Amino acid sequence: MQFFHSNFGADHIIINLQCGLTVAGGHIIWEYQLVLVLKDRVLFGCISAGLVAALNIGTAVAESDILPNTGVTKVTVEALYLGRDDIDGTSFTGPDTPGGDFILFKPSELNPDWSTGFRATVDTIIMGRDIQFSGFYAGPFETSKTITGADAGSLRTNATYDDDAHLNPGSDVGSTANSDELFALAIDHETTLYGGEINLVEPADFLGLPGHAFLFGVRGLYLGEDLKSIAYDELDDFQGTDDDIDRVRIEAKNRLLGAQIGLQAMQPITENIYIGGNVKAGLFANFVKVDRSFSRDDNVNDVLNDSNSGTGFAQVLEINPQVKVKFAENAYLSLGGNATWVNGISEAGDQYATVTDADDRNLRNDGSMLFYGATAALVFKFN
Repeated sequence: MQFFHSNFGADHIIINLQCGLTVAGGHIIWEYQLVLVLKDRVLFGCISAGLVAALNIGTAVAESDILPNTGVTKVTVEALYLGRDDIDGTSFTGPDTPGGDFILFKPSELNPDWSTGFRATVDTIIMGRDIQFSGFYAGPFETSKTITGADAGSLRTNATYDDDAHLNPGSDVGSTANSDELFALAIDHETTLYGGEINLVEPADFLGLPGHAFLFGVRGLYLGEDLKSIAYDELDDFQGTDDDIDRVRIEAKNRLLGAQIGLQAMQPITENIYIGGNVKAGLFANFVKVDRSFSRDDNVNDVLNDSNSGTGFAQVLEINPQVKVKFAENAYLSLGGNATWVNGISEAGDQYATVTDADDRNLRNDGSMLFYGATAALVFKFN
C-alpha cells in the first residue's frame, strides 16, 4: 500500500487507497475510491476502482488478454441487483387547521424494494472503428405504506392537496371532503429505469495506458415514477362498506437524450484475473411529462385529469467497478457494482400537494436520484 487520503465536502466524503502489485516483472498500480454521499441524513456508499498509473506488464501476460480489446467482438450479458435512494417530495399529510395535531406522513418513510434488472452489451467493429452498443432495464422499484386512525382523538389529518389548511395554491375540483380529516391514507409508489447507448471506443495507448479506452457516445434514458394515493374518509370506507374515497395518481416521466464521454479499463493482475471498470458522464435534454389525476368514488363526475410537459437539462454520472475472472478460452465471469446518479429530473412526490390545482404547470424538474448495487456478468470474446 502506497498512500491513503480523504476529502471531505458538504455532502460527501471521498476516501482514496492506492495499492501496488508486482506481476511478471512489472508493477501495477491501482486506486480504490470509496465515495460516501450524504443525502437527507442517509449515507450511501459506492466503491470505484480505477488504474491510475502506466503499466509495465511482463511477457507472462499476453497482450491479447488486456481488456478492453480493440479489433475484437465481445458480448456481455449482465444481471443487475439495484436499490435507489430515499423518495423525495412534499409531505403527503398536513393539519386540518394550522398548528393542529395530525399524523405526519413523509415520502421518505417509503422504503423502495431492491429490484433485479439486466444489461446487454455488444462490442464490435464497424467500418474499422470499435463501436459499443448497450441497453439495460431495472425495476420496478416498488414500495407502499398505509396510515390509519388519522382522525383519532385530537388528530385531524388532511391529505396535503386538501385546501382547508391553505397548504397549496388552490383546489379546482368540486370537493376534497373525503381527504379532509381522513381516517386512512394509502400510498403506492413505483420507479422504473431503462435506456440504451452507442459509444465509439478509442484506445488510450497513445497516453501510455494499454487496456484503457475512451468512450464517446450518445445515450437515451427513461426514468419514470408512478405514485398512487387513496384517501379513506371513515373506517367503513377503509373496510369497503362505503365509498367516501378520493384517489390520486401522478406519473412523472423523464426521457433523457444526449451525449456522454467516459473511460473504461480492464487490466490483468494475474493471467486469469482482471480489475477495472468504467466511468461515464453525460449532459442530456430531458423531455419531461407529468400526468395527474384526481377522482372520487362517491361522485364519478368530480374528476380532474391533466398533463403538463416541457424540456430541461439533466446530467448523468455512472460508475461500474468490475473484477473479471477468465474461466475458459475467450470466456469471463465479471463481478462488480454500479452507481448511477441522475440529476435534473421531475419526481412524482413533488407534484402531490398541488394535484388538485389545475393552474399548477410547474414540472419541478430539479430533482435527483441515485441508484446503486451489484452486478454479475458473463463476457464472451470472439475473433
